[in-house]
Amino acid sequence: MARGGGGGGRIHVHQRETDDTVPIIGTDIAIKENHAAAAQTTQSKGMKDKTRKEHRNRHMHLVIFFKEHYEEYFEQGTYLLTDEQKADPTKYYFQNDRDLHYQGLNVKMVIAHCSNKKVKANGKLISPSDLSKYGDAIKWGATMAGEVLPTEFHVEFESFITSYKKEYSEAKKEGKVDEKAADPINAGLFTKILQWAVASLNIFVWVYALLMWHLMARSISISSLGLHNIKLGSGGDSLAFKFDNSKTDQSGEFVQEKNCYANPKQAVLCLYLALGCWISIKSEEFETRETLFEKSNTKNGTAAQNFCRQLSALVKKHAAAAAKFLRLSRFHAHGIRKGSGTHASSATTVPPQFTSVAARGEWSMGKILDIYFQFAMGGDYYLGRLLTLIPPEDELFDSLPPHWKEQEHPTVAEALRLTFGKALTSHEGTANDPTGTLCFLLASMVHHSNWLLEQVENDPKHPFSNIPLLHNPDLLKELKENHLTLEPTDEIKAPSGVPPFVKHNRLIDNCHQLLVLNAEALSNFRDDLKDAVADAVDKKVAAEGGVNSAILTQEMEKLKIDMREMVGEILMQTPAADNAAVLRRDQSEQVDPTIRIPGQTQFSYTDNMGTTRATCIPPTFEFPSETKRFEGWRKWLCGQTFVYEGFKWQLPPFRHLKGIAFTPENRRIFNSEWKPIFKKMIEAPG
Repeated sequence: MARGGGGGGRIHVHQRETDDTVPIIGTDIAIKENHAAAAQTTQSKGMKDKTRKEHRNRHMHLVIFFKEHYEEYFEQGTYLLTDEQKADPTKYYFQNDRDLHYQGLNVKMVIAHCSNKKVKANGKLISPSDLSKYGDAIKWGATMAGEVLPTEFHVEFESFITSYKKEYSEAKKEGKVDEKAADPINAGLFTKILQWAVASLNIFVWVYALLMWHLMARSISISSLGLHNIKLGSGGDSLAFKFDNSKTDQSGEFVQEKNCYANPKQAVLCLYLALGCWISIKSEEFETRETLFEKSNTKNGTAAQNFCRQLSALVKKHAAAAAKFLRLSRFHAHGIRKGSGTHASSATTVPPQFTSVAARGEWSMGKILDIYFQFAMGGDYYLGRLLTLIPPEDELFDSLPPHWKEQEHPTVAEALRLTFGKALTSHEGTANDPTGTLCFLLASMVHHSNWLLEQVENDPKHPFSNIPLLHNPDLLKELKENHLTLEPTDEIKAPSGVPPFVKHNRLIDNCHQLLVLNAEALSNFRDDLKDAVADAVDKKVAAEGGVNSAILTQEMEKLKIDMREMVGEILMQTPAADNAAVLRRDQSEQVDPTIRIPGQTQFSYTDNMGTTRATCIPPTFEFPSETKRFEGWRKWLCGQTFVYEGFKWQLPPFRHLKGIAFTPENRRIFNSEWKPIFKKMIEAPG
């Protein structure tokens, strides 16, 4: 058959030019057993045995239903398998002893079974996907039997499933369904889970959860990860993970790399640290395997099951805290994958490209987009940085990971062998040599070594105590002080995955800070200028033997101080009952009862420009919060008493003070809140 149309794209089987009029040559020639067996081994990879068993189990559900409710159709619509058929490895009958007649299959019987099946024992409906799997099982069974289903089956069954979806939606509103969908685990709860895992000595949950979050992967996908799935990213500052296959791409043809980054700011969130600790602690096990979690003699997926079970137990232990983030009935490990996907799209108003998020999460965008938009590395770099949970506005968002000034230095090589042991020596020089990856991981371990040591100090039984490097303080100190860096080197020249807006925001923030400093400097200059002019005038008048208001005020202030000191001495010498009571109260409070008058340069503070300024106001002074107008007026006219370093100081009336007398924050309050109000009150008539 000739292919119609002139467009490009993939040519489907039914579109190819074929000729079925000529008989197939040699159909009577038997294929040799060894060739047939080899071909069957390859063809068996087209579907997992687990899926085949589920299909055959559904066939038996139908057979049993027909026998119990429609015995006549059971006799006509099913047949008993022969021993030869059951033994045929290409049919995958497993334990089944009957099969369906697919040609002429009565779809009404299938719908009757599904209608009977849709209500659970608890009276709630099962999900539409569970029912639609019966249609998938029948289509697969027909293919295995070499039979063709009637058109009526496809039309009627699809119509039934469509209608059932509406019924299910209505039942969902009434709470008549068992919802299995997991709630997303947001960044806040995810961080707590990691902290709980480390505190409970569960390093397995810590590293497994971080891998799920960063790779936006299913738990079963993490289970089979090995050293061969990890390499240095092409950007130079990331680790690239690539699965062998995925749920939607069993052949691995379109599986993409996922770039992951270190978190030099928070140890508990650092994937490199967690992975490095795991490989170091489990280094002996890597002598006979290269998978991170699966042992050679265990069933595939065992690690995922262990993780889900341990994670549930961990969260149940902290149920009260977890309940603040999600519904506990909807908690599941799959929520980590949902949470990281949600975070990737909502952590910033400028999220990564949709294609990058979909590619990392292995969510289909449609066949055309899946094929032609798979290499979105720039967006994947940015996405990888967001998943470190360092905010884009943070100064460390675009930082390089901890790395070595000279990766080949003998000291680094010594630490590498000490830390990773068999994990390194058993695989270096092979096709999957992990040396480069382990160097990256070691750098983060050294960078966060203080945190690791704190965990061991808090609990000597902690698994971190099994990291050899932590027991060699001299080597650790040498690495940290002389070999570790966050600065660019010949190997890592610049950070990847940093969008332009991050740099723009930082430049804007720097400009803002400069403007604030300039405004403060200008305000200080004005005050300083006024004081300088006033001081110059006073000095000139005093030098000429004259008197003005400023000189008179200054002399009066000195006299006032002298008088108060004299009164204070007299009170201290007079054993009056009232004065004694006051003294006893003050002494009990360990405050000198003498009220002192501060001089103009009694105290000092450092402003935002780093300049030390003399003042009559103690540096710890703060304007009282929620001050009422009357009390504020009293302070404005008369000042207030303030205790500083065990002494009582009588501060001058606020109306005599200038903004420069206060620290920058208090100056802002004085100039914007106090001065405008009370100055206006003074100017008021009457």
